[in-house]
Amino acid sequence: MLEQVLNDAERSALRAADAVNSLLDALRAHLKEVASNTVAHVELERDASKRLQGAAMEAANRGMRFINACMRMNEEMQQLPQLTAQVKELGRKVDEFESQLNRLVPR
Repeated sequence: MLEQVLNDAERSALRAADAVNSLLDALRAHLKEVASNTVAHVELERDASKRLQGAAMEAANRGMRFINACMRMNEEMQQLPQLTAQVKELGRKVDEFESQLNRLVPR
C-alpha cells in the first residue's frame, strides 16, 4: 500500500511537472510574442518620430525662409517713402519742363 501511495504521488508529481512545463512553454511563447510586438511597436514609433522630426525640420526651414523674405520685403518697404518723394519730385520737374516747353514752343 505504501508503494501504491508513493507511485500515485510520483504520478501526481509528474503530471504537475508536465503541467508546469506546459505552462512555462506557453508563457515563453507569449513572452516571445509580446517581445516581438514590443520591438515592432518601438520600431514603428521610431520611424514615425523620424518622419515627424523630418517634417518639423522642413516646416522650420520653410518658416525661416518666409521670415527672411518678410524681413527683406520690410527693408525694401522702408525705402518706399524716399522713392515716393523722388517720383513726386520727378513729376514736378516734368510738369515744370512741360510748362517751359509750352512757353518756348508755341502750338
